[in-house]
Amino acid sequence: MTGVRAAVWGMAVALAVCAGVGRGQDAARGDGPGGAEGLRESLAGILEVQGAPALAAAGLSLDADGAPIVVCAVVGTRSVGLDAPVGLDDQWHLGSLTKSMTATMIARLVERGVMTWDMTLGETLPEIAERVPETHRGVTLRQLLMHRSGLPDDRTAGALLARAWQLEGPMHERRVEYVAMAFAQELGAPGDAMVYSNSGFVTAGTMAEAVMGRVWEDLMREEVFGPLGLATAGFGPPTSSDGRITQPLGHAAQLGMYIATPPVGGLVADNPTLWGPAGTVHMSIGDLALYAADQLAGERGQGRLLKEETYRYLHTPWGGESGYAMGWGVVVNDAGERTRLRHAGSNGRWYATIDIDLVKGLAAVTATNAANEKASDACWRASAAAMERAEAGGEGRP
Repeated sequence: MTGVRAAVWGMAVALAVCAGVGRGQDAARGDGPGGAEGLRESLAGILEVQGAPALAAAGLSLDADGAPIVVCAVVGTRSVGLDAPVGLDDQWHLGSLTKSMTATMIARLVERGVMTWDMTLGETLPEIAERVPETHRGVTLRQLLMHRSGLPDDRTAGALLARAWQLEGPMHERRVEYVAMAFAQELGAPGDAMVYSNSGFVTAGTMAEAVMGRVWEDLMREEVFGPLGLATAGFGPPTSSDGRITQPLGHAAQLGMYIATPPVGGLVADNPTLWGPAGTVHMSIGDLALYAADQLAGERGQGRLLKEETYRYLHTPWGGESGYAMGWGVVVNDAGERTRLRHAGSNGRWYATIDIDLVKGLAAVTATNAANEKASDACWRASAAAMERAEAGGEGRP
């Protein structure tokens, strides 16, 4: 089966060669060893070895007009112990893949002149400036989005995260208070070193809220999801309806088993809602592929959201060497050329990846509804398989 190019990419319409199957069921679409069915078979083999409940992947290339040619597949079950096969429209929690989306949203505001990369914490959130050490009031938007603000690593639960759950009131006010608490911690010097900080992205998103007078969630819908036509995009764990399991459930790994976690509020299901700019977006694997396609197309001046130079700015690491850009891990070769953009995301119940090969012009995205070493390995193996299918053009070629 051949890959299907977007008929009207300018209207964010993209069609894909895809396949879906639940364990013990035959619901595949597509044929040939190199197309959707081939990818589905690869995912099924990975899932059999790694044991996660479900696995989704998509690989893509671009045609001459920048329209994506996508091959995607899903396998497995929405919840362990249930006959509930995943579908192609199912939504997956993306964790920190949200970070590059937040940066992209802010970049649109920068292009319109309502924000600048050098805008500071102190000038944007003056109501808490006196609570921020004087040494850090000048932390810039760019430093926050590149993990250079001096904030400590917060990838493991700590006192700050526990206090975040106790905050009440309108979301913007909660986020402003959280930023003040984050900068009341022991801090490093701004700009000195890359230290991964979810709180830095929360701060950047809160600054955008202050400038625009709307919460981050609305800004994401208006600036990213809407323009790209990402109809399945939302926030927090995907939710089911009518008491049925109509979306995947996240799973915790305990004592060698996966335990399903219902998508309800609280510590079990997700991080605090106010952490949104750092990692609460969910969407289908097909919509995630469209997001990746736009980031790839942007590198050659065919993106739908930003100018070419802005995409490149987002994708260029601090100092120009291999490291972290704005929501991306970036590989730079000896000639100083950026060759790869990658990131992973997890809230401890889900795992997702995005991988863009700037040299070959390919991308792959994956997701699973579990989070441990095996789930991570499953996603990266699936990413390699999807990239291989994309390089074959989604066709039945070996």
